[in-house]
Amino acid sequence: FEVGVEGDPAAVEAALRSVPGLRSLERGPEGLWTLRAETDPRPAVVSALIGRGLVPHHLQRREEDLDELYRRYFHRALRAEGAR
Repeated sequence: FEVGVEGDPAAVEAALRSVPGLRSLERGPEGLWTLRAETDPRPAVVSALIGRGLVPHHLQRREEDLDELYRRYFHRALRAEGAR
């Protein structure tokens, strides 16, 4: 998901990191944050941001491209192989 929020980046990051089931969080260009979560994070994202006085102006599902899916799949496979 992509999230756009005005405000202090440290406060935004702290709010987004509090979202249950968060797997990854990255701040991208143009102030958009990209997050991945185990389930649909939209209600928790909005609640976390508004609870800290931050108002989201952009919240959109982002489709993963084929390269990203490939990297993630093989990263997991290599990690599992290393655990053996």
